[in-house]
Amino acid sequence: MQNGYQHMLQDDFVERMADLHRRVAARVSTIHTQEDARAYQAEIQQVVDRAFAPFPREACPLEATTAWRRSYDGYEAEGIRFQIRESFWGTGILYLPANLDKPAP
Repeated sequence: MQNGYQHMLQDDFVERMADLHRRVAARVSTIHTQEDARAYQAEIQQVVDRAFAPFPREACPLEATTAWRRSYDGYEAEGIRFQIRESFWGTGILYLPANLDKPAP
């Protein structure tokens, strides 16, 4: 407990990240060939797949909705909500130029 009782969570997180850094550095130090690098890439891809999988087989409908809209000088802003995966929602803010008369990015 380096920083006292009030910092126990922070100390634990810092120690976990330091341990992770040591383990990654040790693993990366074993990479000497292209085959080693490809094997490491495959390991990392499996970790990413486990973290974010299962990926849906088909795209779900976005079901986008506007939660709010505000006008400002020269643009409007819209708070939006959209479905990323079934029952999993994302949010965002769209900034739209005022008086737009042609397609824009």
